[in-house]
Amino acid sequence: MKGLLKFLFGIIVFVVITVGIPLGISYYYLVDNVDESPLELYEDTVTFDSELTALFNESLNLTDKTSIDFTFTEDELNKLIFALIRNSGNPNFNPNSEDEANKYLYTFDLADLNTGVEFLNGKKIYVKNIYAKIENDQLYLFLTFSALGVNSRAKVSVSFEENIDAYKMIFKTLGVGKANMLSGFGSEIMMKVLDQLEFSENTFNDVFEQENLPFEIDFADFSVSIDKTKLQMLVQQLINPEDMADSSEKEILQEFVATLSSKDNDLVNFGIIGGDEFGIQFELTKFMVDPSMMVLDPSVTTFDETTFIMNKVQGFIISNLVSTADSKMSFSNSDFNAIVYDQSSAYSAFQLSIPIPNSTSTFAMNIEGILVDFNTNDVAFRINADLNGLPTSILITGTITENDGPTIRIVIDDTISLGQDGAEVLGDYIIAESSLIISMLGNNIQDMGIMQYDSLTTSFVMTAASYEQMMKVEGTNEAPLTVNKLKIVEDAIEVYCTASPTDPFFNALTQATDAIETAITNTDLAAGDFVATTPEEQQAVTDLLNALDTVTDGLTGGTLTEEDTSALIGSINELSPENQQILLDNLEDNAASADLIALYDSLFGLN
Repeated sequence: MKGLLKFLFGIIVFVVITVGIPLGISYYYLVDNVDESPLELYEDTVTFDSELTALFNESLNLTDKTSIDFTFTEDELNKLIFALIRNSGNPNFNPNSEDEANKYLYTFDLADLNTGVEFLNGKKIYVKNIYAKIENDQLYLFLTFSALGVNSRAKVSVSFEENIDAYKMIFKTLGVGKANMLSGFGSEIMMKVLDQLEFSENTFNDVFEQENLPFEIDFADFSVSIDKTKLQMLVQQLINPEDMADSSEKEILQEFVATLSSKDNDLVNFGIIGGDEFGIQFELTKFMVDPSMMVLDPSVTTFDETTFIMNKVQGFIISNLVSTADSKMSFSNSDFNAIVYDQSSAYSAFQLSIPIPNSTSTFAMNIEGILVDFNTNDVAFRINADLNGLPTSILITGTITENDGPTIRIVIDDTISLGQDGAEVLGDYIIAESSLIISMLGNNIQDMGIMQYDSLTTSFVMTAASYEQMMKVEGTNEAPLTVNKLKIVEDAIEVYCTASPTDPFFNALTQATDAIETAITNTDLAAGDFVATTPEEQQAVTDLLNALDTVTDGLTGGTLTEEDTSALIGSINELSPENQQILLDNLEDNAASADLIALYDSLFGLN
């Protein structure tokens, strides 16, 4: 926006100097005594930073908003122009001043223009002010000046159009006094002057490129186009993330600007907004999801350490019923998500406040949910986030490139989606680069010790050593099990462990395994023993009882397989925490094994 205003200022000054003054020899064309400068707005407290701060504080507070409006009313625009002039040149400029040095925007000799008109030598031009008006869906800019004892003003009026590839600013008026250089005799003169000065479309477009402005001028219809793929350049000049030091905050802010400005996301309205404001508007409805998606399941938010440890230990022992050489613990999606919630203190570590350059405003990104879904070939991360008051859900996917070994590697895809829910198709939600959030997410997850984040390959890494560390008992800092490999399967991570036969722990594990075998074969649990008030939980209980029957038959018939024990472990993980506890207490009571109780403490330090 700053660059756009400077461009429009430059157009006015160019017309005054190169065309208006020679034409203005005619008093009839030059005279224009109208000056509607809003003098009451020009106070010394108005600064460029204060105006941007006011804009950002209002526009970026996204609570209950359906759009981000980087737009200005006529008064706001005139205060911004005033601040921009003071920021770019004379910091004491004020048309209300009695001091001539501060009263005028510019003062220069007409002889400096080299017009070849002799009587102009020794005469001065006084550029007084620049102000804007918004009328009839057009933006008007006026530059007031006096020359040769005559008051006048240069003016430009612009209307706005849009097509599939670009936004267009079409100049309706460009002139001085009564002369419009875009029509009739004035147009002919302006084109001749441009030819004499060897100013072509390329001349202007080269300057735009040097100034990093996404403009392309067309003399055929006196328009300037902004390619939709380059709009980001204009928005970045308003927010200025380049003014920030290199950091994850800078990367996030840059990508947020790119996401809003993306042609593919189709969020932008540019020009006159609502009939009385000028600027850029970004629609936010594509970010939004069904409110139910933002609510976390109680299985995530009610992490019970005792139930968790009993689940993992008894699950490991159930796996041990088939083979002690390939026993495993299974960490389900729900387990993993609950650990992240608990270890991050309800995601308090995943909070970020980004200062907006050239203002005192900030942009906050707060994570309110992290839900991981493990699959055989890929992993999905559903991140519920609050973007400065705007709730949205972010979907990140990654491909598993290493698995079934001492290391798991998940390479994050380059693009992510925001606001994708249900059966929505591409175009109904937002596409962004993963850099919008991945560094914030990765660094904080790494700090928790659950995964490592490799920024060079944009990947998450899990190692056998990290899971072995999880099982170390506080005080001794020793783990009784050796983790041999990790394997991502559907809806879970399997951690394969062994115990050394020479370790005292091995004997306790053997005794506890025998006790669990007895407990399973003797269990008399029925559906009525569980709390199942929903169809989903009723189905989970049915699946559990069927899996128990299959394992019991395998144990008594000597046909038990790893598939049988895996199915039982999986069905346990699908139960609600309350029903898990009912099952685990039942098995513990039927086992009546001191060795089983000891294993809780030996594996995870639960006393």
